Amino acid sequence: MKKTFFLLISVIIIVLSCKSEEKEQIVVADFSGKWQFKTRVLIYTPGGKPNQKYTINDGAIFTFGVDSSFKSSKFNCEGHYSYESNILTINLPCDPLFINKKYNFQFAGANELHLDPQIIECDEGCYYILEKIR
Repeated sequence: MKKTFFLLISVIIIVLSCKSEEKEQIVVADFSGKWQFKTRVLIYTPGGKPNQKYTINDGAIFTFGVDSSFKSSKFNCEGHYSYESNILTINLPCDPLFINKKYNFQFAGANELHLDPQIIECDEGCYYILEKIR
């Protein structure tokens, strides 16, 4: 009886102590292609109004290469991009400017990309919506 009791306790301890290993998910973001700056969303608006969206006509076009190259129709130079977790870093070594921007990013489907600047670019707080065009 003692052996059965200890065997039962041992089995319970082993079962309870075994944890299923969580597999680390590797997120692969597909930025490749051309994206157009379409919308600017203000988060904090005067008077506590809900988020306000502003459509951008003829917004800049960003080209993300599969080789991590980056071009913007706004600047006449080429740079590169990288991402880790949900942070996108864009580097454009334009003469005389060197642009180094970081954004929290989130995809809303396959054709919409939300970029939230880590350094506040809007007094109210904002994020940008880009739409994939190719």
